[in-house]
Amino acid sequence: MQRSLKRLLCLLLSAIMLIGIAVPASADTVTYNYKVKANTTLNVRSDPSTDYASIGSISGNTRICVTETVFAGGRNWGKITYKGRDAWVCIDYCDKIDDRPVNPEIPSEMKVDWTVIDISKFQRPEYFDWNALKASGVKGVIIRIGGRGVLEPRTIYSDDSFMTHYNGAVAAGLFVGVYFFSYALNADEAREEANFVVDTLKANNCRLLMPVFIDIEDYLDDRQHRQPGVDCDSVVNTFCSTVKAAGYYPGIYCSLDYTRTVLSPSVFSGRAVWIAHWDTSCGYDGTYHMWQYTDKGELDGYPYRLDISRCYMNFPKIISEGQNENPSKPGGEDKETYGDHTASDWRVKKQATCSEAGERVKVCTDSGCGKTLVTEVIQPSFSSHSRSTQFVSLVDTDIKAGDRLSSSQKSYLHSASEKSVYGITYAEACETSGGVKLTYCKNCKTVMTVSYYYKDTCAHTSVKKTEILPSCTKSGVETDTCVSCGKISATRITSPISHNTNNTATTATCASDGEKTFSCSTCGKTVRTEYAPKTYHNFDGKYNPIRPNEYDGTVSVQVWCKTCSQNIVFTTVYGDTESKESVAVSDARNALRSAVGLDTMTPLQAVAADIDMSGDVTVTDARYILRIAVDLDDPVALYDKFIKNA
Repeated sequence: MQRSLKRLLCLLLSAIMLIGIAVPASADTVTYNYKVKANTTLNVRSDPSTDYASIGSISGNTRICVTETVFAGGRNWGKITYKGRDAWVCIDYCDKIDDRPVNPEIPSEMKVDWTVIDISKFQRPEYFDWNALKASGVKGVIIRIGGRGVLEPRTIYSDDSFMTHYNGAVAAGLFVGVYFFSYALNADEAREEANFVVDTLKANNCRLLMPVFIDIEDYLDDRQHRQPGVDCDSVVNTFCSTVKAAGYYPGIYCSLDYTRTVLSPSVFSGRAVWIAHWDTSCGYDGTYHMWQYTDKGELDGYPYRLDISRCYMNFPKIISEGQNENPSKPGGEDKETYGDHTASDWRVKKQATCSEAGERVKVCTDSGCGKTLVTEVIQPSFSSHSRSTQFVSLVDTDIKAGDRLSSSQKSYLHSASEKSVYGITYAEACETSGGVKLTYCKNCKTVMTVSYYYKDTCAHTSVKKTEILPSCTKSGVETDTCVSCGKISATRITSPISHNTNNTATTATCASDGEKTFSCSTCGKTVRTEYAPKTYHNFDGKYNPIRPNEYDGTVSVQVWCKTCSQNIVFTTVYGDTESKESVAVSDARNALRSAVGLDTMTPLQAVAADIDMSGDVTVTDARYILRIAVDLDDPVALYDKFIKNA
């Protein structure tokens, strides 16, 4: 009995040890802000263990956003975003800034952690491989739909690449939203910008599963908040209210600094909040739904740098369920009214599928009414196709993308067919057996891609053949073509050749801007133009008072530019230090402050204020100016007394 108990105890201990080995480290998915301890350089690793080599480091006192924690190898580890990828640091060397989790107001059922990029025409469409981007982990894309010019007449413009980017992203099954680069100076201009966005989306039948953002930020130190009398809160509120009334989910994109110095906290309520702060943590203390953490990200599917963000809110779920309100911030703008009826938010009456349109409505929320006030079609969500790839033998060789598969399509492919690849039409070799590789939707049977395959009866000795030469801006096409039967076994896109640029330049002067133009010596296209602003005149303090021989009510001063040696004459009314063409009490105050050494006058002010022509601005001059201002002295008489007799 005792031996049996001992044996049983040993088995239990062994089991416990085995269980202890097999149980994974526990994970905490609540997100917190940490700060690296002072005088510490913290290693960044690809996985939560010192067994993995360091891939970088973070210096002391740096704030980091930890999105997951685990205990492994006797240490506490935190998951962070580092240079566009997931990484781990040992948080035993960090201090938790507070016990409040990041974005606590986002409901747990709506929380996600997705990679999202934002693009415009400056990210050229021909360089994108959308499927590769999706495979690299990208879930969504925010595309610039347009903007407003900063310089007069400040007209609204469309982004030339918007629809090309949109179609590519949707075809790859990515979630799409848009942003508008705003320069509205009042509510009316903000409404005009929002209506432009709504009209463009509806005209192109665009369906969004991410928000419509107003992009409000500095641009050449000349944005809205730097203009006199501009209320940026009103601009943002009007834009967001207008796009929301049109049935879209509104959002705000701005820098961390804007949240602290430009916009009031109230404007972020009930809207998607997207903060730009290129660091290891967002730094925003309020609730935010997206964080743009770099403008130098690198991802498979695009050969250059990208803006990359983390998205923490499941916007597609909210929008597809017809919720036009941020669930973490109930409330928002006033309800719409239709005559005597009060409208609800959009309610989905029929969900759209990959092939059939849906329907959403607004109904009257007044007690006992429930009348349908507005009905709107929800376009089919082609990104919802349930993809399947299959090899099929077909008699019908004319099948193409967009067709629906027919149950009558038969047993084998028996003859040659013509195909078009990148604009080139060529004949396939007629071989005895083969078929078609189809990518189609399992739900609606719509064909999305078609490619042909064969059982080879030829040795296929291939040579590389250039079908289209690449240019400076356009890709080329190269094929592997069989020298015996002419079958093309592979087709490749060749990258555009780079522009061979040289430049011509004009130098900026005091009075005019400079310009440097970079042109391609191969194709002649102007690649870019750089401008150098004029330097403006640099007056070195030399001046020459000009006294007219006859009284005309003015005095003048001639000054010299230190840079270009040009001399310029400035004129003002005798006694007028403010160049307002009249003498006021404030001019006397200016002269008095100069006389007692409190202020320094410009040459023109000094000449205007030196009433008695003594060469200095004195208290006596201030007294004369004051008497002129209150009509005790006649400036003509003083002019005759001091200037004409000088």
